[in-house]
Amino acid sequence: MRILLLAVDGVFDTGLSLLLDTFATANELLNCPERGPHFQVQVVGVRDRVRTQQGFVAPAVVAAGVAPPDLVVVPALGEKTPATLASALQRPDVKDAAQLL
Repeated sequence: MRILLLAVDGVFDTGLSLLLDTFATANELLNCPERGPHFQVQVVGVRDRVRTQQGFVAPAVVAAGVAPPDLVVVPALGEKTPATLASALQRPDVKDAAQLL
């Protein structure tokens, strides 16, 4: 199953890492070497890198050039108040990500 994690700047660090860890663990527990990983997970974004809420930089593949997946998961933004979330939702990169969906 091809899964894309669509991340934008300001993504909640644990949200992104939790998804990556969960799918990696599932693949290890399935342990089917003849089939390869059951979950093929790729971090995508509207740019080739994503800066998390805590300032870490994660590489990403530009989503516009990726074949359609079986599933898209969008990790939450790290905004914690209605005002900061509303502001983040107006950013161009977030609007571009919404258009991709």
